[in-house]
Amino acid sequence: MASKELKNAHKGTKLKLVNSILGMVISFVMLLSSGFAFAWFSMNKRVNTNLFDIQVDKFDAQAEYTIYLFDSKAGSVNYTGKNGDETDPKISALDVPFYDTIFKQRNKYTPVIIRIALSEIRLEEGFVNIKIDRDASLGVPVTGGYFTDLMRFTIVKGTSLYDDDADALYENIDDAFFNLLDEGTYSQDVADNASLFKGPSKVFTTRDYENVSQSYTEGYNYINLSVPFSSSDFVDDVFNMYIYITYDKTLVNTIGEFGNVSTIGQWVDMANDIKQMEISFSSST
Repeated sequence: MASKELKNAHKGTKLKLVNSILGMVISFVMLLSSGFAFAWFSMNKRVNTNLFDIQVDKFDAQAEYTIYLFDSKAGSVNYTGKNGDETDPKISALDVPFYDTIFKQRNKYTPVIIRIALSEIRLEEGFVNIKIDRDASLGVPVTGGYFTDLMRFTIVKGTSLYDDDADALYENIDDAFFNLLDEGTYSQDVADNASLFKGPSKVFTTRDYENVSQSYTEGYNYINLSVPFSSSDFVDDVFNMYIYITYDKTLVNTIGEFGNVSTIGQWVDMANDIKQMEISFSSST
């Protein structure tokens, strides 16, 4: 059951917010000019170390993806598979909660959590590596901006974080990391800890539309995140890790620079510029 704090904190969110709000509705599918669509996450649940060999028969893990986000109307956490219909958040269709630039206390439950459950991993220990790519060829936005102009991507793990109850799982992660990220005091752990481990936390570099060379560097065209794993990380033969997606407060404060849009009393739409995510493994030796 969800804690009373989680439910009580959002009783007021059912009211219409009329103050300065940053709004975003995105889909994690990027449609290219050629007409082909590439999902951010491959819906193929087989994860291969060799990302370029699509004919490989052996695979390094089975992956299951679950999205968790707070539903202000319901006053509880919504997640993949909860209702079994189009209202469920999915990799291919996800509504990111709005950000309130006036009543900032309401933003504690704006993060989206992606749980990646890995099983049948062939390596006994090593690193899971995640590369997130964005479309670096996009031009200057007429209004608003792009998804990666505002969001921070943090990878974490911990056997203490998982719970069968979605509200409890969301709160475990939000309580552990939100304030650290919001206050700018988050730091990556050095020593591996199966119970709770803070991995890399990254934002994309601010776009420089005139400097084409940046599009081939980390932080501009892509970011890399990784976490170590060993036998102590597995519970019932499953290794859970989480991508915690939050608004970056520093980046949000620059939103007025995108198309000279005033955010006072307006919704500012962010266009999705994520192309894909790749998962791979590497040995710890």
